[in-house]
Amino acid sequence: MNPAPPLLRIGAFARKTGVSVKTIRFYADEGLLPPAHVSDNGYRWFSDDDRVRLGVIRALRAADVDLHAIQRLLVGTTSVDDVIRLQLDATERQMRQLRRRQHVLQTALASASDGADTLVRLEALSKLDALEWTTMLQHQTRAAMGDVPVDDAWMRDLLHTAFADLPDDLDDVQWQALCELVELLHDDEFATAMQASARPFWEQAIRFDAEVWTAGMNDVMGQAIHCVDAGPPPSSASSQKAAQALLHLWARACGRRRSKALARELLALLDDHDDRLEHVWTLVALIRQQPPPPHTAAFRHLMQALQVWVGPECRRHP
Repeated sequence: MNPAPPLLRIGAFARKTGVSVKTIRFYADEGLLPPAHVSDNGYRWFSDDDRVRLGVIRALRAADVDLHAIQRLLVGTTSVDDVIRLQLDATERQMRQLRRRQHVLQTALASASDGADTLVRLEALSKLDALEWTTMLQHQTRAAMGDVPVDDAWMRDLLHTAFADLPDDLDDVQWQALCELVELLHDDEFATAMQASARPFWEQAIRFDAEVWTAGMNDVMGQAIHCVDAGPPPSSASSQKAAQALLHLWARACGRRRSKALARELLALLDDHDDRLEHVWTLVALIRQQPPPPHTAAFRHLMQALQVWVGPECRRHP
């Protein structure tokens, strides 16, 4: 049998392992690397097994595993796989945080407005949780509507549908969508477009009832989505029925008669529709990891059906 390798005092052990005496003492004092022997005069002696143990400690520290986790591993209260798995999760979180910071800096650099304002806003966003994101998005949406006389009950329902219960742990795509949504809602030009799109209806909606409107719109959009999926042309009976149901809702909310004149007003208003308003719902769907909302295609189909009904004298842009 080969004799066991001799024990080394801490200085020799440090030279053999390439680790400083100070670090070895620290690991020993923390209980991670107890010496094989301590002489009466206090000298610490280390064995070849200690060298292997030190190699494990160094590898784990290089992977940024904390001392407490290393201690649990070395005394056998946790497994190597568990430690590696936990550290991998922590590394992925750190990488995600770095990618978020990269996206914040890129967005601030590309900002058409003051890059410093964008940087401050998005850096603050990265420190919030999902509930705080919800509160901020709801507040900013209300602020973007300005003095448009929107029905409070309808607005509460809209904001709840859009922003309540957002996921807390976002991947890169979700995070980029959230940043883009925040910047969009802070854009003064976009706020002006929102107000211009909403004001004509809300200033006329003297008989608006949020419950009636929501139920009616759900029915109308259901019909329109079915038409888009099934493929009948805007002139079909099913498409015309859905378009007339929309016009009836509009007329009822405004206290007016359903007519071609009212349909022309609606078509003219939507001619100036800003596509970024629809993009908001695309971003919300990305954040929620849901499929793109079908309402855009459905609403366009309704407008085409109304155009058929009023005739060619009111032409909309393609």
